[in-house]
Amino acid sequence: MPGENYKIFPLKASPGIKKDTTDTEGTYWSDGNWVRFYRGLPRSMLGYRSLSEAYYGPSRGLFVNPDGNGYLNIFSGSSSNLIVGKFTNAGIGSSFTDVTPSGFTGSINNVWQMDLIWDPQGSGTSMLFAHAATNLAAIDSNVVAPVYYGNVNGTSA
Repeated sequence: MPGENYKIFPLKASPGIKKDTTDTEGTYWSDGNWVRFYRGLPRSMLGYRSLSEAYYGPSRGLFVNPDGNGYLNIFSGSSSNLIVGKFTNAGIGSSFTDVTPSGFTGSINNVWQMDLIWDPQGSGTSMLFAHAATNLAAIDSNVVAPVYYGNVNGTSA
């Protein structure tokens, strides 16, 4: 109606997305797409940038490790292999290296987990530990799979 003053009521919500209740219960957001929270307020993620389409895929596990020379080693595990690519922080990449462990058994249900530790033998190098379990279709799968390891900056399997 013309001439009436309308009050603006801000919507107060806690940061984070809570999906285990109804949409109107509680003070959390119930949905979000391309959003992050900064100082308790939602902010747009501003999308993403593709670094490469040369990885075999779909990727079932990623691990990023700075190599100390200005590059990021980005490991990507798929159903049948493990690939590493080198990229600068600006996204400029080099060739890819297949570091799939010898004797590795591929499966469409492989899900990779990777982490970095110092060499327990005292060589001073960092070791990448990688494990591909067949948990994609069944998270409670108890199929035993080996754990692989190697120099995180190496280029061999």
